[in-house]
Amino acid sequence: MALADGLLQEKRYYIGPIRADISEFGIEEGAPSYLTKANDIEWFFHKVDKIKEVYGEWDIPPLIVNYSNGKYEINDGRHRNEALRQMKIKHTPVIFWTSSEADHHYIANLMLQNPRI
Repeated sequence: MALADGLLQEKRYYIGPIRADISEFGIEEGAPSYLTKANDIEWFFHKVDKIKEVYGEWDIPPLIVNYSNGKYEINDGRHRNEALRQMKIKHTPVIFWTSSEADHHYIANLMLQNPRI
């Protein structure tokens, strides 16, 4: 199923971009576990290294993060997330999306309590 088709299946809620502490997401470090071939893992870290090389010259796009039932999942930005983690940068722009009103309220309240999440 195409991404656009999937997004149309139910109502989505969006918040952001906001500066968020990505270290609190509990995202696995390193290459994603679904990458199993050595070439894929090598390419992942090649891209991470390239991001680190241009970081100061680049207006980094926000990470796209789904929040659902207490868990965060990066839908766009795994390479950027890993590069930032390796550079020990915790705060970056994030756009959150959820599929439930309850999860949307949770993220909105979290943002109000701490603007840097």
